Amino acid sequence: MHPILFQIGGFAVYTYGLFVAGGIAIAFFLGLRRSRKLGIPEQLIYNLIFLAVVVGIIGARLIHITAEWSYYQRHFWEIFLLRRGGLAIQGGLLFGLAGSIWYLRRKKIAVRPTLDSFILYLPLGQAIGRLGCFFNGCCYGKVSNLPWAVNFPFLANRVHPTEIYYVLADAALFFILYIFSRTETKPGELTAWYLILYGFTRSAVDSLRGDLLPGFLGFYTTQWYAVLFSLIGAVVLFKCRPRP
Repeated sequence: MHPILFQIGGFAVYTYGLFVAGGIAIAFFLGLRRSRKLGIPEQLIYNLIFLAVVVGIIGARLIHITAEWSYYQRHFWEIFLLRRGGLAIQGGLLFGLAGSIWYLRRKKIAVRPTLDSFILYLPLGQAIGRLGCFFNGCCYGKVSNLPWAVNFPFLANRVHPTEIYYVLADAALFFILYIFSRTETKPGELTAWYLILYGFTRSAVDSLRGDLLPGFLGFYTTQWYAVLFSLIGAVVLFKCRPRP
């Protein structure tokens, strides 16, 4: 656990924020390179990236705050301390995708191939960002006696390194999508499979989390979001099929 990377005077650079920002930057930079092949004016792509990042961060923070409102209503000003952690990636995806689709339709740009260009590298960015979770000590797992279990200073027992599970799952998802992208795919299929597989892996790893409270039917709220992503992906995949 190493939440603060370094400090200059009274200004601290948090490891979590650095890894998350780095993951976002790498994913969008690679997506930008791929999107150039579509012939879209570069300024429109820059605007799309800016909109997706801003709206995505707002959505990620909003979902996190609503889920942890019992804490933030007692520590209101911490709502604005993004460097210390507290971004729900599922909220970021929902808001970011919605904002991107709105912008692309408004500018009359093909939605599916443009999203595919960025979705391909999104799990790579997520894997990098999850390393920040590990150094920050958030998103930890349930108590475990496995050889690779870890011990955080604020916990009495060793726990599953769920942050590393997320890293491995996201890296594997990127690898699968990359191989799939090398084949002949229909516009929107990469986005669909990302949503389906991300929902599945996220729900599986979430079942090992030790910092979440069970909700409806005993499942975590994040797992219900994961189911939603898989369902959305299945709908998108169905729509990608050619009509007779």
